[in-house]
Amino acid sequence: MKYVFFCLTVLTIALIPSSKNETADAYSIALVRNVLATHSTGVITSWTQKNLPRLGDEVSIDILKIFSDRDLAQPRTVESFLPIIDEAFSEPQFISLDANKKPQITMLLLEHLLSRIADPVVRQQIKQTITYVKTQTDKLAANSKS
Repeated sequence: MKYVFFCLTVLTIALIPSSKNETADAYSIALVRNVLATHSTGVITSWTQKNLPRLGDEVSIDILKIFSDRDLAQPRTVESFLPIIDEAFSEPQFISLDANKKPQITMLLLEHLLSRIADPVVRQQIKQTITYVKTQTDKLAANSKS
């Protein structure tokens, strides 16, 4: 039942018209694909360091567009993108769109992964990512109230 709810939620969000144009969407997907490709080799570019923290919640939407449901059930795949989610929320004050400062899709994705992944090490990494994203976005919310 959780799986059906997750799929329906993601599908609904994907169908909502975005305020960004298709070029911007393709740009962020290309960025995430590039980071996935280079991250596994240990290469970090200044372009990545500058642009990835501007994505916030959008990174999870891009991950859902890049990977199939079957891929998302693979611990190695999940391990490959958890650091990217962390990086996307590393500087939440720099996230370009206000809507992406709230990790709604990211939390749905991470909770979904917890229900699918059995590997205890990867489950712990997912939990750490959840904690990190919540901490980062809570700090941003506290600073904006000041």
